[in-house]
Amino acid sequence: MQKFLREPVGARKEFPDSVKRAGPYLIAGSSLVVGLLWYVIAPIPNILSWAYWVSAVVWFFVMWWWLAADRIPGKVGKTNCGQSRWLVLLGGFAGLLIVGSALGRLDDVAAALPWTFFAGAAKYTWLGLTAFRLRYCPTCQNTRQALRFGDFWYCSVCGKRLAEANVSEVAKIS
Repeated sequence: MQKFLREPVGARKEFPDSVKRAGPYLIAGSSLVVGLLWYVIAPIPNILSWAYWVSAVVWFFVMWWWLAADRIPGKVGKTNCGQSRWLVLLGGFAGLLIVGSALGRLDDVAAALPWTFFAGAAKYTWLGLTAFRLRYCPTCQNTRQALRFGDFWYCSVCGKRLAEANVSEVAKIS
C-alpha cells in the first residue's frame, strides 16, 4: 500500500485504452444480462397487470435519474447531491415497495424490479455515447474518461479542462 501511494499517477498500471473505451458498454451489457437472467430464473410476472407496468416505469426512471454522470473534481452543479447518495436510492425503492404493499400488489412491484437493470444498461449506453470521451490528461499523464461540462471536456480524476476548443469546433476538426 505504501508503494502504491508513493508512485506518481501516470506510473500506475492501468487498463489499456480499448478497455477504457469499452467500459460503459461492458457495464451496460452486464446489467442487461443480469436483468434478463432475473426474468429467466424468477417466476413469470403478470405482464398484463397495470401495477406491473407502473412499477416497471417507476423502477426504470428512479434508476435512470440516480445513475448520473460522475462529478468533475472542482466543478459544482454537475449532478444533484441526492443522486450520489445510496440512501436516496434505497428510500425510493422502499417507498415503491410500501406503496405496492399498501395496494396489495407487492408481487407485481417486485416482479418489475429487473427494470432497474434495464435502466442501468440504457443509461450507461447513453452516457457512453454522449457524456464520456477518452482523452489524454497531461496532469494525470494518462488517458482518462473525460466528462463533458458545458462546452468543454474535463478529466474525471483531477478536473483539468482537456479541450481548449469548443466541442462543436472539436467535432468539425475530427
